Amino acid sequence: MKGPRQKTNERAKRGVSVLINKKWNGSIKNWESIDEKILKLDMKIWGYKLTIIGIYAPNEDNKTTVKDEFFANINEEIIKSGSGRQLILMGDINGTAGRKTRDTIVGKFGEDMVNDNGERLIELCTQTSLKIWSGFFNHKNIHRYIWEQHTKNLRTIIDYIITKQDLKLKIQDLRTYRGPNCETDHKLLVAKILFPYMKTTTDKHEGKKENTETMVDKNRKYNTESLQNESTKFLYRQRLTNKLNQNVFADTEGVYNYLKKCIHEAAKEALGEKEVNKGRKTMFCDAEIEKERQNKKQLFLKWLSTKDNNDKVQYKKAQAK
Repeated sequence: MKGPRQKTNERAKRGVSVLINKKWNGSIKNWESIDEKILKLDMKIWGYKLTIIGIYAPNEDNKTTVKDEFFANINEEIIKSGSGRQLILMGDINGTAGRKTRDTIVGKFGEDMVNDNGERLIELCTQTSLKIWSGFFNHKNIHRYIWEQHTKNLRTIIDYIITKQDLKLKIQDLRTYRGPNCETDHKLLVAKILFPYMKTTTDKHEGKKENTETMVDKNRKYNTESLQNESTKFLYRQRLTNKLNQNVFADTEGVYNYLKKCIHEAAKEALGEKEVNKGRKTMFCDAEIEKERQNKKQLFLKWLSTKDNNDKVQYKKAQAK
């Protein structure tokens, strides 16, 4: 998946892509190209609702207005993702975030320098409770820095993997690899991420299946109105009686699961199931809400531009409504 293409007669200057292994195709729920520098991908993996945002930030020497718009768009997509989804931002920030000790956003194993893009990234993470993982793992320099120019003795960290601070997934490690040839002067940045087991989640990629004898779809509905008919009521009683033939159980949970299974099976056979609308609920948004959203966006842009504390207060007040 990738963002908008350049014209065929122009040299590519912008664009962002997210590559997904083909075995996860069934886990992709939606993807959206926000603009030529931001791409959003929604997935569901092992029960976790996951949003991945691929980003390619403006260069450090770009105009302030260009940077303001980029970070405002990122902020808006983070807010849209909501609190119920796991969020991962990854890509080229073209910025250095420095290092800090005992900080929830920036780790102590980063680099010393902080530039304008880095400051903007830290401000964004502060407002949205994100964590920049590059500085939280201690590795050798060859596994820490993303970009190097040996002739001028330059090296820096400008690619990042960023998540929510309350991420349910576990980031176990993050480092660069020099070996892979990706047709770029950047090293490959790799994070090892653990998906903790969720009891109610099935994983079709590993062949796990729910036990249909004990797991019942919560959305299942039966045509109970047909019980008003005496013949249907008699049929349901007969089917249920025929199924209730087991009288030895290991524990009370076994009794409960057995009764539940028999009741559902008898109801399905005698009454039939109702069709349940599983489509997404329509989100309601009127002109007043849209006006308020645009107002918050403008206040955020103003604060990013001026760095004035009064503008920050105004933005926070609008955000709290």
